[in-house]
Amino acid sequence: DLASKCSTEQKIVWVARQILGSGSANGFQKATSTMQRLKRQKARSFKQKETSSIKDAESALTEKDEEERLKRDIFTIRVAKRM
Repeated sequence: DLASKCSTEQKIVWVARQILGSGSANGFQKATSTMQRLKRQKARSFKQKETSSIKDAESALTEKDEEERLKRDIFTIRVAKRM
């Protein structure tokens, strides 16, 4: 078994790389984190625009309703489905 042949330091390095990931090692994790970052950036910019305009009527929305409205307003259908 390959794991039993490795030293403790090598095992620690391997686990750290798996958890933290490298730029090219885990494509799914990279794509997911990129999508989450894009979602946060768009949400932040949209909320800044929204606060400068109308805020009273939308203050009663729940968090889930807010997220669905945000998807509908700023993302294309394809991106919103992927989220």
